[in-house]
Order: sequence, then structure tokens, then C-alpha cells
Amino acid sequence: MLEQEEEIIVDFVEETEKVQLSILLQTQNEVLHIQEKLNQKGYLTCVECGDDIPEKRRQAYPSARTCVPCQTWLENLYG
Repeated sequence: MLEQEEEIIVDFVEETEKVQLSILLQTQNEVLHIQEKLNQKGYLTCVECGDDIPEKRRQAYPSARTCVPCQTWLENLYG
């Protein structure tokens, strides 16, 4: 019985380590993606009109891809 319990614990620990590694790799990939975006000109410009996305908007919504006027237009267009 004790051997079976130990095996269950070992399996649990191994699965937990796999999940932790997966989360770590995903986080690392996200950080690398964000670093790439920061190095691209497109991060600072609206994908709709090409105007600069103001710093206040980028601070409030770091993943913003549009300026406020274009975002408002898109929201009105698509509800």
C-alpha cells in the first residue's frame, strides 16, 4: 500500500513540474513577443490609420493597437 501511495505522489510531483514548466515557457514566449513589439515601429502607431498612439493610451491599455478615434469608430461600427 505504501509503495502505491509513494508512486501516486511521485506522479503528482512530476505532473506539477510539467505544468509549471509549461507556464514558465508560455510566460517567456509572451515576454519575448512583447519585447519584439516594443522594438517595432507598429507598437507606437495605430493599425487602422497609422497615427501615433498617445503614450497615455499605451500606459492605460498597453496592448492597444488603435488610437482612440479609430477604436471609437470600430466600436460604433461593430457595436
